[in-house]
Amino acid sequence: MNENNFELKTIQQLENYHFVVEKYQRGYKWDIRQVEELLNDIEEFDISKNGFYCLQPIVVKELTKTSFELLDGQQRSTTLFIILSILNEVGILKFNKPLFTISYKTRTASETFLEDIHILYSETEEIKELNQKTVNALWETYIENNKENDNVDNYHFFMAYCVISFWVRQRDQSQLNTFKDKLLFNTK
Repeated sequence: MNENNFELKTIQQLENYHFVVEKYQRGYKWDIRQVEELLNDIEEFDISKNGFYCLQPIVVKELTKTSFELLDGQQRSTTLFIILSILNEVGILKFNKPLFTISYKTRTASETFLEDIHILYSETEEIKELNQKTVNALWETYIENNKENDNVDNYHFFMAYCVISFWVRQRDQSQLNTFKDKLLFNTK
C-alpha cells in the first residue's frame, strides 16, 4: 500500500499486528466520557443501516508486514486493547494471547501495565457507581500495593479499565456477544 492510500480493516483483521508508540507521542489521556462514548457508539450503531462503525482514522507507518508505528490513533488503539482484554477476561472472547500488541518506546512501565491489565478485573468488582471519585479511590488502593505502577499513563489506563469493566458488568451475555461481533467484525 503506498502512503497516499488507506485501507479500512476490521478490528479482527488486526490480529497479530504490533503497534509501536514512539517517544514523541503524548501519553494516554482519555477520560471517563471518551471511553463511554466509544463503547456506546459501537454498541448503538445499527449494522443493517450503516454496515460498519468507522473509528476516526488510525494512521500508521509500516515498519514490517505486521509491525506499525502509530502516527495517530494511540488513544483509540489503546482503548480497543483494553476493551479486548476485558472481553477476553470475562470469557466473551477466547483468545490465548492479545489480538494485537502495543509497545511504548519511552514508557516501558506503561507497556508492562497494559500487558498485565487483565488481572485488574476482580479489583474493579466493587464499582457500584462510576465516577471520578470512585476511580480515584480504587487507584489509591491499587497503588498502595503496586507502587511501581504509579505514573500518569497507568492512572489513565486504570481509569479506562474501570469504565470498561463497569460498562461490561451492566450487560448480559447476549448483549456482550452482540457487542463483540460489532467490535470485531463491523468496526473499522
